[in-house]
Amino acid sequence: MPNVRAPKLEILELKDDFIKFILSDTDASVANALRRVMIAEVPTLAIDLVSFEVNSSVLNDEYLAHRLGLIPLRSTNPRYKKVADLKDFRDCDCDLHCPRCSVELTLDVNYHTKKQQLARMEGFGEGGMEGEASGLPVNVTSADLTVTEDEEQQVWVEPAHFTSDAEKDRLGDPAQGGISIVQLGPGQAVRLTAIAKKGIGKEHAKWSPCAVATYTNEPILSINKEEHDKLSLEKKKQLVDCCPTKVFKLDERENVVVARPRKCIFCNECQTVSKALKAHQDDDFVVHLAANEEKFVFAVETTGALTAGEVVESALEIVLGKITEVQTQLVHIARTGVV
Repeated sequence: MPNVRAPKLEILELKDDFIKFILSDTDASVANALRRVMIAEVPTLAIDLVSFEVNSSVLNDEYLAHRLGLIPLRSTNPRYKKVADLKDFRDCDCDLHCPRCSVELTLDVNYHTKKQQLARMEGFGEGGMEGEASGLPVNVTSADLTVTEDEEQQVWVEPAHFTSDAEKDRLGDPAQGGISIVQLGPGQAVRLTAIAKKGIGKEHAKWSPCAVATYTNEPILSINKEEHDKLSLEKKKQLVDCCPTKVFKLDERENVVVARPRKCIFCNECQTVSKALKAHQDDDFVVHLAANEEKFVFAVETTGALTAGEVVESALEIVLGKITEVQTQLVHIARTGVV
């Protein structure tokens, strides 16, 4: 019988835009497959086509279109519709785009109206700003994008001005912030229509839901008591202080203990110091460091297009689907002999 393993997942930290979890009872091939799927194969929504009517800003059309494509878009009403519910535009029977495979957004901003809007928000009234502030450029942001209603008069998508509620609370009202697109000076304007479509990061990075997706083996750290007892207090402090992430500490008995093993970054400073502290060449190291080959600590930060939990859940479903497909094909080959 082959050694059948059942991978386990333990969540250590979960926020809207960040998740830290442990994947155990598996090997690096599965861990790497999960990471690559999270980055490149979880579908999201991003602006793919832009039609310009007016652009008198300092940025050309192509530059603006690229910036618009990098603005994360998320579902505001998952019960009504999610990104996964959209058809792939390649499989849709429409000519170019339709509500079944895309979402339409518009941007219509000129310097004068934006300046008046900012003046009202800051309490200057209809008269606008005065002095030096009156001639300063205005910032056009993702808050100025308007999502067009779908065929059922529903708006279910919005730009992700912030990656999480915590960031929103920290930075304030999206009408005064959001993601910067371009600055307009006096007499300048931008008017365009944008079409957002479903895609994956393998096709273009704008569709990747992950800003960061990393994993590392869980460290295995232990203290050699026999060698430890030979150290003076000064040398023990030297060993504790050598770690940049403060993995070790001195307990109440002035013994070195492993306080935060998961903070280890495998910098090997403790190994270098342990080697230097050896009284004789044949002595063992005070600290033993190894990597657990069946346990992996993941840290995933999202762009805001999906929550961190949704990214991991979707990636696991995709990996499972790939494994199931391989299993199905192998069974078919075994039965028919046809590859």
